[in-house]
Amino acid sequence: MNEETHVSLTPVKSSQIVAVGYDADANTMSILFKNRDGSTGSLYQYDRIPPEVHAALVGAESVGSYFIRSIKPHADHYPYRKIDAARAQIVEPIEGATGNAASEYDGGQP
Repeated sequence: MNEETHVSLTPVKSSQIVAVGYDADANTMSILFKNRDGSTGSLYQYDRIPPEVHAALVGAESVGSYFIRSIKPHADHYPYRKIDAARAQIVEPIEGATGNAASEYDGGQP
């Protein structure tokens, strides 16, 4: 993905994560984190994420806990890098979507 490409993210209900995006063709997942004060923080991209891991993350009862338990400790399996948060483009979730994708997005304001 070149630096000009925007990353489409869908808001999630989480105290640690603002939004998540997934590129099935590239098997990459982008996660926009929250800062400790609740403001929008850093954007990271994770490689080699299979579709079922992305689905499990956004469908988890606790998105942050799933990330901490199943993705973060496996950096050797899911390499990651920080990318420019200005590339993030947050989109409204699909109406009728299930899981913990936020049903009421507040525009990223804490």
